[in-house]
Amino acid sequence: MLNRANIFALAIFGSFFIICFSIIQIMDAPEGDKIIPPPPRQERFGVRKDIWVAKDGSRVHYRIESPHSTLIAIPKKKDFRFVENLDNMHAVFQHKVENGEQHLRAFDADTGIYDYSHHLFNASSVNLSFFRTAGTQIPLLINPEEAYLQGVAEHVELTLDSKNPDFKAEKFKAQVRYDP
Repeated sequence: MLNRANIFALAIFGSFFIICFSIIQIMDAPEGDKIIPPPPRQERFGVRKDIWVAKDGSRVHYRIESPHSTLIAIPKKKDFRFVENLDNMHAVFQHKVENGEQHLRAFDADTGIYDYSHHLFNASSVNLSFFRTAGTQIPLLINPEEAYLQGVAEHVELTLDSKNPDFKAEKFKAQVRYDP
């Protein structure tokens, strides 16, 4: 049974689909008849992405959250490239899970971009923290004081390819916390 939230989501998705289809029709028009509209956009609020991928024989979890994002459909020949711009975003992901312990990386950035076509996330001026904690699920709240390594990276790139997930931080300036 469809509730109001599902009906609303279907209406928004349907509208977005119709706009994308219209752009494809315009792109197929003869050169002299083309009037290219701006790419379709969808404003989203309270965004949370939970992504699970296989890594080193186990399943790891990536969570990306943002209070606001803009999804943009960029026309390509006969299809679209979907890119989402996330504002004030926060991400936590499991780097490794073994023997009941998880190695987490968390980062915050003013903006981030997720490219659905390439399963690639990019952000600049990122506050980055590394944690070790018991359990196999990402905690809902993480205390920044418990990080064993914290710092700022000029740029981060997170590839969420199911075959080879990867994380890169460029020009990372960090402070190591040692608590005997």
